[in-house]
Amino acid sequence: MGGASAYQFAKSINRNPKLFDKLKLRKIDPGSLPGGVLPIGSIIVYGRGQCGFSAAHGHIEIVVSSNPPKACSDGCMSVTPNRLKCITKNSPKGYVNVYVPARETAN
Repeated sequence: MGGASAYQFAKSINRNPKLFDKLKLRKIDPGSLPGGVLPIGSIIVYGRGQCGFSAAHGHIEIVVSSNPPKACSDGCMSVTPNRLKCITKNSPKGYVNVYVPARETAN
């Protein structure tokens, strides 16, 4: 799936909706979240050059804490208000994608 760059994960999954079911993920609009708090376990995929990340490869990280907001990849860092604003602003354009684990519903 995808290629060698982080941003290619989002391109692959967004082009193939069956991958959402296979990976048990769903895409969300971070601008619609109450208080702008990203759920723990969210996967943030930054496009090339977005929010200060690599212009060649983008970046992927997983939200591990909501208070204080923190995300980890090859290291952990705070999700500052400025970065959250960048995520929220660029998500509708597809430059930043946020995915959360899909919860199975009881029958």
